[in-house]
Amino acid sequence: MSITLAYSATSITIPSPNYPANLRPKRTQIVNAAIGGRIDVTDLGDGAGSELIFPAFRWTKLPQADYDSLYSFINTTVNRSEIAFTLTDWDAITYTVKYWRGIDEFELAFHDHWTGTLELREVPT
Repeated sequence: MSITLAYSATSITIPSPNYPANLRPKRTQIVNAAIGGRIDVTDLGDGAGSELIFPAFRWTKLPQADYDSLYSFINTTVNRSEIAFTLTDWDAITYTVKYWRGIDEFELAFHDHWTGTLELREVPT
C-alpha cells in the first residue's frame, strides 16, 4: 500500500505510513483563553470547512529514497505550507491538503531508513 502526493505535474508515491492517520473529519472550532480565565469558543458551524481532516502520518522505516522524495516535494515543490496539494490515500480517496509540520523532525533510524511524523491539514474546497 502507498500514498501519493501531487501538485501540478509533480507527484510522488511513497509507502503507506506504519501508523496511518485517522482520516475521519473533525469539527472545526476556534478556542481561545480570554482575560480572567474565560474560554471563548467559535464554532465554524456546518458550512464548508467545518469538518476537515488533520492527518498525521508516522513512519518508522521510511527508505532513504522515499524520504528524499518527500523532503524535496515538501520543501521545493509546494514550498512547505505555501501551496495546497492533493493527497491520495491507500483507499484511493483524494484530499486537498497543505503541509503543517514534521519534515524537519524526521530522524535517521538506522542505515538508510528514517522515522518521523508528517502532519497535514485539509483545505476547504
